[in-house]
Parts: sequence; structure tokens; C-alpha cells
Amino acid sequence: MYAWYSRKDENGQTHFELTSGAALAGCKGMIANELSEIVTAKDTKPFGWTIPVAEKWNKEGYSFVVDIRLNSNETFLCEIDRAFGYCLDGWTLVMLRLKLILKAFEPVDKRNFICAENPETIYSIIYLEGSIENGQLVGTWSLPNGPMTALPFPPQALTFFMEQVRKWDPEALEVETQLMEGWRKSSGKP
Repeated sequence: MYAWYSRKDENGQTHFELTSGAALAGCKGMIANELSEIVTAKDTKPFGWTIPVAEKWNKEGYSFVVDIRLNSNETFLCEIDRAFGYCLDGWTLVMLRLKLILKAFEPVDKRNFICAENPETIYSIIYLEGSIENGQLVGTWSLPNGPMTALPFPPQALTFFMEQVRKWDPEALEVETQLMEGWRKSSGKP
């Protein structure tokens, strides 16, 4: 589920209220609409772009929200803070920088709620069937149909996305991770 929420900031908290359903993908989706406003005639694939979604819409009193766990008992609503894309030949990789605004393991009202300040930042990656050629959006800009078993990641796209994470959330690249015990033993790592 994708939706527009009205938002009102008060005393370190933000009140969200559902206003309407929305589309992220497709020719009339949020990404294509926002790109059509910023693309220039010189823009042609391959190249990267950034849409400052929250920066633009929060000033107007709105947030674009995605329900990450729509078909689950868990509630996981995220505001789309920024969308980063890398246009290739006929398709575009998109990395969404999300703010976790409502997380619950029991039923809650998703239509009207309050979020505390400083929500957690997470990332999600999708790809869309569309690109930009000579300043024109081409293709359907839709999510692919059917099961997707792998997301191709060309080196230039990976580099672009890493640059964006380094710019917006450098501490995210310093987080210590755990390795699978079997890998540690086979690699000789302690």
C-alpha cells in the first residue's frame, strides 16, 4: 500500500492522518511524476538521480507513506524520505530512503497515529520497467510482473547508491555485522 498522509508537527511528535491512496510506480506514480518535473533534455541513460520527497512534500504538510508489511499482522509504515534512482537501458534501479514512522506487532490504527521524533532510517531497493532517454521518460515505469529472483546491480549503479548512503547516512556504512559461523571457520577468521 502506498498513500498520502497529512502531517502536523507538534511538541517533538508528528501526527499523521491518511488522506488518499497513491501509486509509487507507473507512468502516473509518484516517481514518474516527480522525475518529469526535474528531468532535462540532456539527461539520458545511464545516470543517477535523486528525488527529495520529504523535503518537498513535508513543507506542504504531506508525507508519502508505504506499508512495507501489508499482508502481515505486523504494522510497518514508512515515510519515503528520498528516492535515488539509476537509469539503465529500459529499466531503473530505485533505492528508497525510508523513515520508520509506525511499527507494531498488534492491530493499530494506520489511518491516524502519532510518531515520535527521530524515526529509524532504513533502505529498500526495487526496480522499475522504464528509463530516461534524451530527457524523456520511456517505458511503463511499473514494477515487474511475476516473481523476481534476482536484482541485477551493475557496478556504476552500486557505486551511485553507496555514494548516496555515504552522503545521507555515513554511520550506516560503519555498522558492525555478524558473519555466519560456517563462513568464519572456512575463511580462517576469528
